[in-house]
Amino acid sequence: MDFIKFYLSFEHMETELQLDHLIDLVEGKKEPFGIRERILTELARQYKEEGLQEGREEGREEEREELQKTFVQKLHSKGYTVEEIADFLEITPEKVKAILRSLDQTKG
Repeated sequence: MDFIKFYLSFEHMETELQLDHLIDLVEGKKEPFGIRERILTELARQYKEEGLQEGREEGREEEREELQKTFVQKLHSKGYTVEEIADFLEITPEKVKAILRSLDQTKG
């Protein structure tokens, strides 16, 4: 169920919400997603959407890395661990650490 919730994205948000509701029914949950799961789901959707769009265009590697930096920075500022960020963005923990180091260097 976690795979379905976090890794599949749908073109229409209504479809995604209906699926969330059905999964909650199957799992016996009466409460909708918590705020953390909603944030992660929305970030995943945005990341995938922007990543797919950029991936279609050649020569966009630099922009993709900037997008990764943005998401790494946002997730890190929210208190997520390097491992959680890496898993969520489907990159290596080493890549997350390198991004965080580069962000620290640009700050001062």
